[in-house]
Amino acid sequence: MLDLETFSTSNNALIVSIGLVSFDMEGIIDKQLIIIDMEDSNCKHFDIDPMTVKWWFEQNKSAREHLFLQEMPLREGLRSVNEFIRGSQGVWGNSSTFDNVILRNAMNQLHITPSWSFRKDSCYRTIKSLCPDVFYEVVGTRHNPMNDAESQALHLIKVINKLGVIL
Repeated sequence: MLDLETFSTSNNALIVSIGLVSFDMEGIIDKQLIIIDMEDSNCKHFDIDPMTVKWWFEQNKSAREHLFLQEMPLREGLRSVNEFIRGSQGVWGNSSTFDNVILRNAMNQLHITPSWSFRKDSCYRTIKSLCPDVFYEVVGTRHNPMNDAESQALHLIKVINKLGVIL
Protein backbone atom coordinates (compact mmCIF):
# COMPACT_ATOMS: atom_id res chain seq x y z
CA MET A 1 0.00 0.00 0.00
CA LEU A 2 1.30 3.42 -0.81
CA ASP A 3 0.10 6.83 0.23
CA LEU A 4 1.38 10.15 -1.03
CA GLU A 5 1.11 13.58 0.46
CA THR A 6 1.42 16.27 -2.19
CA PHE A 7 1.18 20.02 -2.73
CA SER A 8 -1.31 19.63 -5.57
CA THR A 9 -3.99 17.21 -6.70
CA SER A 10 -2.86 17.16 -10.34
CA ASN A 11 -1.18 14.17 -12.00
CA ASN A 12 2.02 16.23 -11.92
CA ALA A 13 1.81 17.12 -8.22
CA LEU A 14 4.89 17.84 -6.14
CA ILE A 15 5.32 14.85 -3.86
CA VAL A 16 6.05 15.94 -0.31
CA SER A 17 6.11 12.55 1.39
CA ILE A 18 5.55 8.89 0.62
CA GLY A 19 4.31 6.17 2.94
CA LEU A 20 4.86 2.54 2.01
CA VAL A 21 3.54 -0.54 3.76
CA SER A 22 4.06 -4.15 2.74
CA PHE A 23 1.48 -6.58 4.05
CA ASP A 24 -0.07 -9.99 3.65
CA MET A 25 -3.40 -11.36 4.80
CA GLU A 26 -2.01 -11.69 8.34
CA GLY A 27 -1.02 -8.03 8.73
CA ILE A 28 1.79 -5.52 8.26
CA ILE A 29 5.21 -6.86 7.28
CA ASP A 30 7.27 -3.72 6.77
CA LYS A 31 6.83 0.04 6.41
CA GLN A 32 8.80 3.05 5.27
CA LEU A 33 8.33 6.83 5.35
CA ILE A 34 10.11 8.95 2.75
CA ILE A 35 10.19 12.75 3.10
CA ILE A 36 11.12 14.66 -0.05
CA ASP A 37 13.41 17.69 0.06
CA MET A 38 11.25 20.33 -1.61
CA GLU A 39 14.30 22.50 -2.32
CA ASP A 40 15.71 19.75 -4.54
CA SER A 41 16.13 21.07 -8.10
CA ASN A 42 14.10 18.15 -9.48
CA CYS A 43 11.06 19.38 -7.57
CA LYS A 44 10.75 22.56 -9.65
CA HIS A 45 9.17 20.59 -12.52
CA PHE A 46 6.11 19.61 -10.50
CA ASP A 47 2.84 21.37 -9.73
CA ILE A 48 2.21 23.27 -6.52
CA ASP A 49 -1.35 24.42 -5.96
CA PRO A 50 -1.77 27.32 -3.51
CA MET A 51 -5.12 25.94 -2.30
CA THR A 52 -3.53 22.58 -1.46
CA VAL A 53 -0.69 24.30 0.39
CA LYS A 54 -3.26 26.38 2.26
CA TRP A 55 -5.13 23.16 3.12
CA TRP A 56 -1.91 21.75 4.62
CA PHE A 57 -1.52 24.79 6.88
CA GLU A 58 -5.10 24.27 8.09
CA GLN A 59 -4.28 20.72 9.26
CA ASN A 60 -3.33 20.08 12.85
CA LYS A 61 0.30 20.30 13.94
CA SER A 62 0.77 16.54 14.26
CA ALA A 63 -0.35 16.08 10.64
CA ARG A 64 2.23 18.63 9.44
CA GLU A 65 5.15 17.47 11.63
CA HIS A 66 6.31 14.78 9.21
CA LEU A 67 6.68 17.21 6.30
CA PHE A 68 10.20 18.34 7.14
CA LEU A 69 11.84 15.32 8.77
CA GLN A 70 14.65 13.25 7.21
CA GLU A 71 14.39 14.95 3.83
CA MET A 72 15.96 13.34 0.77
CA PRO A 73 16.24 14.41 -2.87
CA LEU A 74 13.30 13.37 -5.04
CA ARG A 75 15.38 11.03 -7.22
CA GLU A 76 16.75 9.22 -4.16
CA GLY A 77 13.26 8.98 -2.66
CA LEU A 78 11.83 7.48 -5.84
CA ARG A 79 14.67 4.96 -5.99
CA SER A 80 13.88 3.99 -2.39
CA VAL A 81 10.25 3.45 -3.40
CA ASN A 82 11.40 1.20 -6.24
CA GLU A 83 13.51 -0.89 -3.88
CA PHE A 84 10.69 -1.21 -1.35
CA ILE A 85 8.17 -2.26 -4.00
CA ARG A 86 10.46 -4.54 -6.04
CA GLY A 87 9.03 -8.05 -6.19
CA SER A 88 5.68 -7.17 -4.60
CA GLN A 89 2.45 -8.80 -5.74
CA GLY A 90 0.83 -5.44 -6.41
CA VAL A 91 0.85 -1.76 -5.58
CA TRP A 92 -2.28 -0.41 -3.93
CA GLY A 93 -3.12 3.29 -3.88
CA ASN A 94 -6.19 5.16 -2.62
CA SER A 95 -7.63 6.01 -6.03
CA SER A 96 -7.14 4.87 -9.57
CA THR A 97 -6.12 8.41 -10.49
CA PHE A 98 -4.04 9.65 -7.58
CA ASP A 99 -1.19 7.96 -5.69
CA ASN A 100 -0.03 5.43 -8.27
CA VAL A 101 -0.46 7.84 -11.19
CA ILE A 102 1.42 10.70 -9.51
CA LEU A 103 4.22 8.38 -8.40
CA ARG A 104 4.61 6.81 -11.85
CA ASN A 105 4.52 10.25 -13.48
CA ALA A 106 7.30 11.54 -11.20
CA MET A 107 9.42 8.48 -12.01
CA ASN A 108 8.84 8.95 -15.73
CA GLN A 109 9.86 12.61 -15.54
CA LEU A 110 13.13 11.66 -13.83
CA HIS A 111 13.72 8.72 -16.21
CA ILE A 112 13.37 6.13 -13.43
CA THR A 113 11.79 2.88 -14.53
CA PRO A 114 9.23 1.69 -11.97
CA SER A 115 10.13 -1.70 -10.49
CA TRP A 116 6.56 -2.94 -11.01
CA SER A 117 4.36 -3.34 -14.05
CA PHE A 118 1.41 -1.02 -14.55
CA ARG A 119 -0.63 -4.23 -14.49
CA LYS A 120 0.19 -4.49 -10.76
CA ASP A 121 -1.43 -1.13 -9.89
CA SER A 122 -4.54 -1.66 -7.77
CA CYS A 123 -7.20 0.71 -6.48
CA TYR A 124 -7.94 0.50 -2.76
CA ARG A 125 -10.76 3.06 -3.07
CA THR A 126 -12.69 0.79 -5.45
CA ILE A 127 -12.32 -2.29 -3.23
CA LYS A 128 -13.28 -0.47 -0.02
CA SER A 129 -16.44 0.87 -1.67
CA LEU A 130 -17.68 -2.72 -2.01
CA CYS A 131 -17.90 -3.07 1.79
CA PRO A 132 -18.81 0.32 3.28
CA ASP A 133 -19.82 -1.39 6.53
CA VAL A 134 -16.28 -2.60 7.29
CA PHE A 135 -14.86 -0.37 10.04
CA TYR A 136 -11.87 1.79 9.08
CA GLU A 137 -9.54 2.34 12.01
CA VAL A 138 -7.05 5.20 11.87
CA VAL A 139 -3.52 4.21 12.88
CA GLY A 140 -1.48 7.16 14.17
CA THR A 141 -2.07 10.57 12.59
CA ARG A 142 -4.18 11.24 9.51
CA HIS A 143 -2.18 12.66 6.59
CA ASN A 144 1.05 11.10 7.76
CA PRO A 145 1.47 8.93 4.67
CA MET A 146 2.96 5.95 6.51
CA ASN A 147 0.09 6.00 9.04
CA ASP A 148 -2.45 6.38 6.22
CA ALA A 149 -0.87 3.54 4.20
CA GLU A 150 -0.92 1.30 7.28
CA SER A 151 -4.55 2.19 8.07
CA GLN A 152 -5.54 1.51 4.47
CA ALA A 153 -3.64 -1.80 4.32
CA LEU A 154 -5.26 -3.05 7.53
CA HIS A 155 -8.67 -1.99 6.25
CA LEU A 156 -8.03 -3.66 2.90
CA ILE A 157 -7.20 -6.93 4.68
CA LYS A 158 -10.58 -6.76 6.51
CA VAL A 159 -12.44 -6.00 3.27
CA ILE A 160 -10.69 -8.78 1.33
CA ASN A 161 -11.46 -11.26 4.13
CA LYS A 162 -15.13 -10.21 4.13
CA LEU A 163 -15.34 -10.60 0.34
CA GLY A 164 -13.60 -13.97 0.53
CA VAL A 165 -11.08 -12.97 -2.12
CA ILE A 166 -7.54 -14.29 -2.23
CA LEU A 167 -4.79 -11.85 -3.17
